[in-house]
Amino acid sequence: MIRAGLRFDTRRLGRAITALARETGADIPGEINNAAKFVAINAYRETKPAGVANIRRELAAVGRNGLTLAENIVMKRAKSTAQRMNRAQVKAEARRLIARRASSSSYLRAGFIPAFRTFGSRGGGAANKFASPPGSARAARRGRRPTAVISHFDRGIVEQYPGVLRRAVNRQTRFLERTLARKIEARAKSIGFRTRR
Repeated sequence: MIRAGLRFDTRRLGRAITALARETGADIPGEINNAAKFVAINAYRETKPAGVANIRRELAAVGRNGLTLAENIVMKRAKSTAQRMNRAQVKAEARRLIARRASSSSYLRAGFIPAFRTFGSRGGGAANKFASPPGSARAARRGRRPTAVISHFDRGIVEQYPGVLRRAVNRQTRFLERTLARKIEARAKSIGFRTRR
């Protein structure tokens, strides 16, 4: 029902959405899109932007070859483009790289902004910061197997926050299952059945 860009099992969430839609008589694609919206919101909240100090410290760490991580990145890029750079150019480009990375410390969180836009959430004001953020989303439509897709294209979300989207899906699944249980219990009480908690 919902596919995440990080490829993990969401069948339990799909079953909860389908059961809740049948119980309430709601439109299944609408319920899928609503669940996807809250998955994106929870993932956004759990993805903490990297602190500027941490980014600077990480990129300024000296490696085995005596160069900083930022200098190694610049050298690797220069080598891949067959560009020749002297030591001063490498250092200057490394300083620019650190400044760019530090100024975009919330870039990882921004990968969920397309999901906010697609599923109808404002995204806490962050949606206005990036004109074209990384990631994408596709809403579920009527059909044989309606599916909503949330994709985050930045490798950093996989490397630094591997469980963010999975935890967001699990949180939404638990919420829907509790909601379904409450609705079934209320319906059972309305027709005279006693329920235990």
